[in-house]
Amino acid sequence: MKPHPRTKSKSHLLLTLTATLLTWASTSSMVLAEDIIVHRFNTAATAANWTKWWGAAATTISHDANFDAAGNIASGSLKVVVDFNLATHGGDNQFAIRGALSGNGDLNALVVDASKYARVEFDLYCDPGTPMRPWGDYGGLDVGLVPTDFSQIWLTNYGVQVGWQHLSIPIDPAAGNLSSIGGLVFKMWSGDAGWGQTGTATFWLDNIKLIPIGFITDFDTDAYVAGGGFWNWWGGAARTVEWDSTKDADGDVASGAIKISVDFPGTGDNQYSQGMSLSGSGSYNSGVVIATPNFSRLEFDLLWDSASTLPVETLNDTGDPQGLGIGFASPTWGQTWAPNANQPRVVADGAWHTVSIPLDPSWPNIPGLVFKKWFGSGPTGSMVYWLDNVRFIPSSAAIPPPTMSLAKARKGLNLFASQPGGQYQRQGIQAVSADYVWWIGNPNPVTYSLTIVDTPPGPDFQTHVFLVPDGTGNAPDYSAPHAIMLDIRRQGESGGVALFRSKTNQPTGNSQMYNEGVLASLSDTTIAGTWSLRFVNDTNVTITGPTGVSTNFTMHPEAAALFMPLFNMYTIFGVQPNQAASIGGASVISRIRITNGDLTVVDDTFPEETLSADWENRLDSPQGLFVVTEEPAYWISWTLPDADFTLQQAHKLGDAFADSTLTPLLNGTRRHVLLRKPEVLDQSYFLLQKPAP
Repeated sequence: MKPHPRTKSKSHLLLTLTATLLTWASTSSMVLAEDIIVHRFNTAATAANWTKWWGAAATTISHDANFDAAGNIASGSLKVVVDFNLATHGGDNQFAIRGALSGNGDLNALVVDASKYARVEFDLYCDPGTPMRPWGDYGGLDVGLVPTDFSQIWLTNYGVQVGWQHLSIPIDPAAGNLSSIGGLVFKMWSGDAGWGQTGTATFWLDNIKLIPIGFITDFDTDAYVAGGGFWNWWGGAARTVEWDSTKDADGDVASGAIKISVDFPGTGDNQYSQGMSLSGSGSYNSGVVIATPNFSRLEFDLLWDSASTLPVETLNDTGDPQGLGIGFASPTWGQTWAPNANQPRVVADGAWHTVSIPLDPSWPNIPGLVFKKWFGSGPTGSMVYWLDNVRFIPSSAAIPPPTMSLAKARKGLNLFASQPGGQYQRQGIQAVSADYVWWIGNPNPVTYSLTIVDTPPGPDFQTHVFLVPDGTGNAPDYSAPHAIMLDIRRQGESGGVALFRSKTNQPTGNSQMYNEGVLASLSDTTIAGTWSLRFVNDTNVTITGPTGVSTNFTMHPEAAALFMPLFNMYTIFGVQPNQAASIGGASVISRIRITNGDLTVVDDTFPEETLSADWENRLDSPQGLFVVTEEPAYWISWTLPDADFTLQQAHKLGDAFADSTLTPLLNGTRRHVLLRKPEVLDQSYFLLQKPAP
């Protein structure tokens, strides 16, 4: 089974076992981001940057201090008045105006490579007295870039409507001559003999921006708040999110920032989680998605309110995560948390600070951000901070090719924490046959047991049993008011520990489970083997470990009585990673058993590749459940990103490789395939293939 490297060609590497792995990759790079360029027309002098370029239609350009897209009395806009006359001007019935990016009229004073920019944005107002075209718009406005050689690169033609309009026009990176852009051009041609316009057209332009690739928003307006781009994701701490026009990281009086205020009560569900869609258009909206492999880091500007009563030391050094608490939403709206070492540390000096958080190219693509802090019981106080200028910085590094590996698959139920970015994902199965079995008021003892074959290394990954009266969903330990969890984790290299966690009267929260709700713990010298939770009667409980060690404890009668269901006892066996590094790990369970006195309710050793009717999936990621029925079996897996790579297979060396019929599945920051018989017993060779550029 030892891999043997063999060179097949300059672009191929071959590894063999009984299954063979091969990868090929090309290199690619991204440019570094540029600064955002903004023309707000705050002063009369800004009009001098713009000049009529061509066209027979008389055109006047001026600054209008009384008209601003945001209604800002300290700003203004660029007013353009055009006298169209088809009869007089014929085919030259048009206008074009040009402005320099520098703002001083000189195309060479500020020159950019527009391939590093994503779009041109601006606000446009059309006076209703402007002559209309027969099909109902008020002219076709061409928008273009001006290179320093005074040519034009046209981006779009927009059918103008009356009133304020916000336009966002993408820049095609494949367009030629983008490397030396010094200005912008706006043009309207109306020389068609059939529909050409005659009359006075009046337009206002405001907030013209050249937006770098990866730039999300500078919070010019309250659009992200008004559009539902921020939402309360979870947590019991009271919080407000509002747009504040009095704060701006750049001191721009025509812009603003987002203000987030949180009050931590010190008890109950003492945490908050605030979501932000990058699109700014509603919660869980994927209108804007950052392709993580193409970007190196997230940046934003942060200002801490020194009047906050929560000490910055408490914020920076305690809780989860430590520091401010920033996470990245995945396409399925799980969360990937920046490691504590990369979390922003708040500085309470009354100044704006730029925060920079590195991205891992294997993380899922990003449609949103999450701002979160969990304290559990203890810390109290208020915190207030402002956010501005959210941007992702393109990467200049080559995207690494995927690397492949092979691991033995263990026989039994394999439950993977497969959801990308899902640090607190629940991956489980519900015992349907146990719905009508509970211990409260039962003359018989009720026992829940599971036999663990293996779990990932480290103390974070948990294998659990949930017992929830009248529960629903995949995370009843959080959502339901009353819940019990037997939480089993590694202790040291090979030992195990089981904790009995409980909560009562705490819907949409679980802080009790990690504080006063821990009623007992049991350590054993091994995690592999059978763990059981036995309710002798309403209040007396026993936990037993794989070597036969046990502990007994008593629940308070009033708390125990709350676990009498009205309808069913929701019983789930599952896993949860708890740390980003544990995503992609799996627990292997060879047997699950539930007894009610002498009656066996469930006894499953998972002999088939599909689950029996005793089970319903309670999976945040359906790709995380496998049943391995025979050994030998193996996992082929590889790292992400793997764009354009295809798994191929051949039955012997020398045969042509063809696309494999096996389906790779996403598993956290990797993709994997289970090799069962006959793939394992028959000699097979596998490779990842990417076409050469």
